[in-house]
Amino acid sequence: YEATSTPRTPLPRPLPLNLNVLNSLRQRRVILASASPRRRQLLSLLGLPNVEIIPSQAAEDFPKTLAPFEYVLATATKKAETVYEQETASEEREEPALILAADTVVVNTSTGTILEKPRSEAQHVAMLKGLRDARDHKVYTALVGMAPLASARDPGYAMEVVIEETAVRFDGEVTDELILA
Repeated sequence: YEATSTPRTPLPRPLPLNLNVLNSLRQRRVILASASPRRRQLLSLLGLPNVEIIPSQAAEDFPKTLAPFEYVLATATKKAETVYEQETASEEREEPALILAADTVVVNTSTGTILEKPRSEAQHVAMLKGLRDARDHKVYTALVGMAPLASARDPGYAMEVVIEETAVRFDGEVTDELILA
């Protein structure tokens, strides 16, 4: 039977979330203002495989005295605005349809300290040990989407934001050896 039948080619997999807005974006210029491989992966899972990666060069220098949600929102907004201004000022490339930027921080709830991304392996290990010892912490992520307005009457951009707060409990039984593994 198999020798006489024609081999079948598998059907192409349908795009995830077959929504008009995503279908439109799949044909247009979308920029992720981040170098995060995880954020890039999430966008490709939405069926946006051709997202341009243009990390923002904006300094993450807001005062840590801000509330955590204000801090991540200000940082993500600054990243998006920086890339937006850079890309709309360029006459070499097509104007982007959408710019996405995000920021995430961890907050030690026992001290209220905003913890930035560790810059070295030693800082990373120290942060994980501190979070384990404190047990409870929160993670805040802000996502900012900016789209240029098409109307000459209303130049500029439209901006949408979302902020997520996640409570996390670190298992106090986690050993230093496991953290180092």
